[in-house]
Amino acid sequence: MKVGKLIGNFKSILILLLIVILTYFFVFDKANITDIWHTILNCNVNYILLALISMFGFFVMEGLNIKLLFKNTDTNVSLLKCIKYSLIGFFFSGITPGATGGQPVEIYYMSKEGIKGFKSTLVLVIQLFTYKICALSLALIGFMINYASLNTMSKALFLCGFIVYLFPLSLIALCIFKPQFVYKLVDGFMNFINKLGIKKNADREKIRNTIEQYNECSTYFKHHKLIFLKSILISLVGVLCCYHVSYLVLCALGCSDLNVMSVIWRQSMLYAMASWFPLPGAAGASELTYINLFGFINNSDIIVSGLLLYRGITFYIFIIIGLIVYLITFIKNLKK
Repeated sequence: MKVGKLIGNFKSILILLLIVILTYFFVFDKANITDIWHTILNCNVNYILLALISMFGFFVMEGLNIKLLFKNTDTNVSLLKCIKYSLIGFFFSGITPGATGGQPVEIYYMSKEGIKGFKSTLVLVIQLFTYKICALSLALIGFMINYASLNTMSKALFLCGFIVYLFPLSLIALCIFKPQFVYKLVDGFMNFINKLGIKKNADREKIRNTIEQYNECSTYFKHHKLIFLKSILISLVGVLCCYHVSYLVLCALGCSDLNVMSVIWRQSMLYAMASWFPLPGAAGASELTYINLFGFINNSDIIVSGLLLYRGITFYIFIIIGLIVYLITFIKNLKK
């Protein structure tokens, strides 16, 4: 990765910062900033520390998942390195629209450290697949439980987000389990394009190669069903660690009487409602959706304070940590 690419990454960070500034300008438009900061400064620090530990647990689970999958491809990678890949991936997912930049960079640095491309692709595809299964399943359960209390806008946002995420998940599943069917679809589509006079044979080969990579996952699953189930379980624990942060943050602000599962179910919906917006880190969408979902608290100071702490812990702090890890890794590779 060249220095020019590093400069491009900082441009992405500046765009993210601009979106964040505009978002919080809108959020604070009618809020009393003095009261909000007073609420934050008087929060229970012990709960905040637990929230940070819980969020770090998410990255540990991702690292364990990557390590588990690598181990079963006869590749020995330390847990620390796997957590490093997860943090770098989180950083690049956070600064690119639609979280599209994380996995390619993870594969790049894995290859720099001697891990073959087809193995890293296989591992990250399975990890992504199991993560999305867990996140979308929890989101659907949360939606069904809270359906009666949601307004029309929230229901529409959830359904749009769920469909948007279900489509690529279904496509990945088809590529993994029914590659021949996808081959036929690709060939039919490319033949149609060729009839229009647009030659895309090179793209056809790229798509076929991608499907073949997913097909390797199918073979892997058939021979390692128990590993697949373990991967789902690890992903589920990681997702719950992340979602638990919202409850701990609200407890820190004095809302300890809330039911932990009711908060987690609402938090699970936020993933489907906000993450599909094509903005870096879902900035703006996540903040406004959080305010909408937790409006039942009926205390604007607590809601906005909770939003600041929640986004700070689950996103901004670990974006900075991911940036630091990335820069250290970048410099080490630059010296080599």
